Amino acid sequence: MSQNQQSVQSLWEKADSPLNTDLRQKKKNALTEVAYHKALVKIKLLLQSSNELAYERNLKEHPKGIGGMHCFLTNNFYWFLVCDYCHSFHIHFAFEDCVHEEVISQIIMKLRLGNRVSDIRNSVRPKVSHVFASLLETESPEFFSVIP
Repeated sequence: MSQNQQSVQSLWEKADSPLNTDLRQKKKNALTEVAYHKALVKIKLLLQSSNELAYERNLKEHPKGIGGMHCFLTNNFYWFLVCDYCHSFHIHFAFEDCVHEEVISQIIMKLRLGNRVSDIRNSVRPKVSHVFASLLETESPEFFSVIP
């Protein structure tokens, strides 16, 4: 791999690389990623009855930036799997007037991932609904669907 190709390698690829010899971190990352997707299945089942439009993008297959791994977003809920510069996987979430906030919060608490899960609603600018509206205008329709 050339130096130029190496510089655009995503953070999660570096975290999963054989060059990363921190096996404890790799195990935590694997558990975080599995927990993210298991919780997402439960969250989608909960939101399914609302016939709500959602944005979902597997950033491993459709990259955008270097840290993102997966994103699920509705007009009032944000769920994002990211890899930081220390090669640790984290889940970020936020609510905005979400009628399912209490139940989704219980799903998230049951993950028991400690500081690997962060409520970022106080740091999200603009609000979740504005981010969703912006994505509707800028992203490909292939990433939007009514929650299946």
